[in-house]
Amino acid sequence: MKNPGEAVKQDDILFEVEMDKVISQVESEENGVLKEQKAATGDTTKVGDLVATIEASDS
Repeated sequence: MKNPGEAVKQDDILFEVEMDKVISQVESEENGVLKEQKAATGDTTKVGDLVATIEASDS
């Protein structure tokens, strides 16, 4: 959905998380720039794993 280096606004969809029977969209909680994507498409992660970082901005 979003790639590192792209600007994001609060409530923008960053990515989707697929679980056994549900696909959930994860939204940005703030304005800023998506700095790093720590999990790639198809990776298996655990609840609480850091999957991306956002550098906050005022706009």
